[in-house]
Amino acid sequence: MNVKNASIITIGSILGALVSIVTIPILTWYFSQEVVAKYSILLISLSLGSVLIGFEMHQAYVREYYEVEEKEQLLKIALIPGTTIFVLLLIILTLFNISLAELIFNFNSLLLDFCLWVGVYLTFFINILMHVLRMHGIALGFALIQILPKLFFLTVILVGSIIFKQEDFQILIYFNVMILIISTIILIFFLKKDLKKAFFIELNREKFKEMLSFSVPLILGSLAYWALTSIDRLFLNFFSNYNELSLYAVASTVASGVSMLVVIFGSLWHPLVYKWVNEGIDSKKILAASELMVLFICFVWTLFGLFSWVVDYIFPTSYAGVSILIIGCVTMPLLYLLSEITTIGIGISKKTKYTMVVSLFSLLLNVVVNYFFIERYGAKASIVASMLAFFLFLILRTEFSSFLWISLSRWKMYLSVLTYLIVTILILFGFLESYIYTTLVWIIILILVLLLYYKRIVWLLDFIKKRYI
Repeated sequence: MNVKNASIITIGSILGALVSIVTIPILTWYFSQEVVAKYSILLISLSLGSVLIGFEMHQAYVREYYEVEEKEQLLKIALIPGTTIFVLLLIILTLFNISLAELIFNFNSLLLDFCLWVGVYLTFFINILMHVLRMHGIALGFALIQILPKLFFLTVILVGSIIFKQEDFQILIYFNVMILIISTIILIFFLKKDLKKAFFIELNREKFKEMLSFSVPLILGSLAYWALTSIDRLFLNFFSNYNELSLYAVASTVASGVSMLVVIFGSLWHPLVYKWVNEGIDSKKILAASELMVLFICFVWTLFGLFSWVVDYIFPTSYAGVSILIIGCVTMPLLYLLSEITTIGIGISKKTKYTMVVSLFSLLLNVVVNYFFIERYGAKASIVASMLAFFLFLILRTEFSSFLWISLSRWKMYLSVLTYLIVTILILFGFLESYIYTTLVWIIILILVLLLYYKRIVWLLDFIKKRYI
């Protein structure tokens, strides 16, 4: 991917994330905490539906992209399992008169059921096409899909809330479906030729079996990963209250602005890595990338620790204290981002069963911590459970990758992350209440990490000097 396309994707992802972040406080001012909490449940439900029907074929598409001439063949294969499973499930649930709306929200509505079904399929469809855009290097389309639907959602929230003047949760569901439809239209516009060719091309059965054999072992792992990132909200929903759930949902959503980094990095990293694989990869590149990423996430983590207090001035008083929760919530996407580099050996070796093991063990830790502590500590317990689970996620991904591929030095990474985790937990539970103390602590641990990676910083400065100065 050239510099121009990378820049467009980066700018689009950043602007899209900013629009999402602006939308969150608006939701909290217009809708009650119960509605915000239910909206959080809606989003994780759509995500689960997409995982269940998707068969993780988008990962098989990316893995095979550089090895197949007919890219449309890969697109056809990626869409077939999800579409088939979706139709079968729709028929079965209709025959047995099972309502999704009633299962999820204890509210029976034919229109709501229809919107949920449309939402599930479009979430799956969009996920596949987003990977096609990324692999094709269609930067403008990727950027627009990050911005336009979110701008539309922000607009309809403002206008719709004024028109309806009621805290009706169903309105948010309808708005969300409208966003998915707009996203789908944009994607079809950019990929209409690919979709047309994919529809008429003859199915390569051997390649279909090969891609399924790669993706099927990933399903359980992906379900476990979905649970890993969502189980905390389900525990809060069943064992706590809507107040705690809404606090956690808002904190995690604001912190998910960091997830734009995951999107940006994934868009650039995965195609690059598999290209390196074909050309003959150099382990020194991976070590450099992982160490630079440690420095980056520690810097971002510090910024959130120093300036999260600003959030308290944005949200209603009912969300007081959400700024502290954000520091913990930002941990998850940061650790996931780092693990995307350290897990490369699993992808290269095609030993996808290890991905399942990683997610399952991390999920187990998350469940145990939530189960024993959530009733007493509420949202704080959920955040700590997720932090510890993602730390284990990082460790297991890294260790399995080192076992399957090349063992890279990683003790400095573990030490840096563990230090930041301990400080974050101390702040969450009020052991460091003074802003002066917390500021000093954040600055000190950042300096320690910089000293730990002193040689890599010198290497980076020398690289920049030779390359750009």
